[in-house]
Amino acid sequence: MKLIKNLIKRKPIKRYEVCSLISHIDFLDKQLEEKQNDGWEIAGDILIKNETGWCRNTNFHIPMKRRIK
Repeated sequence: MKLIKNLIKRKPIKRYEVCSLISHIDFLDKQLEEKQNDGWEIAGDILIKNETGWCRNTNFHIPMKRRIK
């Protein structure tokens, strides 16, 4: 039984911390650059939300993750 357990190699579990970056279109570049400098990376699809149809009322919802050591 010990021989079988030694043959099975377990992969280490990758752990991530997740957050959502919700930003207005005017401040997106600065906030995204700050997050990426802190070690965050984009983790999925980006949602663009515009409730009223006016071009200056656009918000981005970006899921982000970074690896926990």
